[in-house]
Amino acid sequence: MTDRFVRRLYQFARAVDNIDDGTLERVERTLNEYFTVALHTSYYEVCCKAPPYEERSGSEADPNLQILWCMIADRRKHFVRLTNDDGSFYSQKAFVFCRRTPIWITPRDEGSYLRDCKDKADMMVQCTNEVDPPPYRDYEDNGDSKTAVVFPLNYEKQTLGVIDVEFPRLVSYGREAREHMRTLCDAIAIVIGRHRATRQSTEHTREAFSDLRQDLSFDDECGLPTEKEQVFLSYSSRADPAVIGELKRVLRSEKYQSMVSIEDWELDAQPGLITAQIVNHIRSSRFGICYLSEPNPNGADGGKRYGDNPNVLFEAGMLHVLRHNRGESLEGWLPIRESADWSGTVPFNFAGDRILIVPRDDRGELIRELFVDRLERHLARLFGS
Repeated sequence: MTDRFVRRLYQFARAVDNIDDGTLERVERTLNEYFTVALHTSYYEVCCKAPPYEERSGSEADPNLQILWCMIADRRKHFVRLTNDDGSFYSQKAFVFCRRTPIWITPRDEGSYLRDCKDKADMMVQCTNEVDPPPYRDYEDNGDSKTAVVFPLNYEKQTLGVIDVEFPRLVSYGREAREHMRTLCDAIAIVIGRHRATRQSTEHTREAFSDLRQDLSFDDECGLPTEKEQVFLSYSSRADPAVIGELKRVLRSEKYQSMVSIEDWELDAQPGLITAQIVNHIRSSRFGICYLSEPNPNGADGGKRYGDNPNVLFEAGMLHVLRHNRGESLEGWLPIRESADWSGTVPFNFAGDRILIVPRDDRGELIRELFVDRLERHLARLFGS
């Protein structure tokens, strides 16, 4: 029957996602105590394949196993061969690792030790269907062993390595003993597998941050903005004062005054190079709002009451192009215009943008409440509020 420690170790391994170096060392110390004190083993050894935990094996053609844990401290970090020069398995550990199958070895003569089994006929090998397992190979400091249990450490369809546990007594190849060893080895495999995944994740994180930091320098443009976001506001000097009045009233309300400052182009324009001034103002603005329409004198432009002011169209086009060239979303600006019934079709280059249409009644008067409601919804999208 599987003892309490093995069950709890298995539950621990299944429950945790990340196992760092410190946790792995604590697991190793606990297992050393368990193997030596509780199981009274004569020898144990846990080997893992590449990537090793320290240095690599010198031979790429023969991917040796590295000893991760061992009862003999001096053997840790050493490498275990998998094959002999003739291609045969070097030891029972190599056999189990390559065949991914456990073996249970005892001497046929109950009075003998495994180190005395010079021929395969002297051993009983159970727990495998292989007919020709390699002879038992011991080490000078293994001690006197009568049972060797060698299991593959399988984790997520991979064989990470093997565990070799040896006893100075005969351990029966019974159901309870097999269940105990299988659960113990599964728990160890999960611990090692998740430690390896944690190491890999940590290394990937380190590399990702190194890529982030590479060629990175901090200048005056970095950091959080210290001032309110600027809105470039453009409209004709002849624009409907009712629309402009409501627009400014909403922008300067308590709701938005802490968020944005207004760059009113019609108020701030200075004589000189107007185009250069426009570019500078647009470059320094996070948002843009352009009221394109103005009244048509004497019903010009096909008898429509409103038309698009050429200067405002030019400014809107500059805003549109400059934001696009900076790779920013074109949703950072808001065109406002009279309806097609009052001012004709929408200029082709703005047809795909979200335009706020000014609502008017049959007499042509601004429907203020509806205009403010639509403006609020557009500003919420524009400012992300």
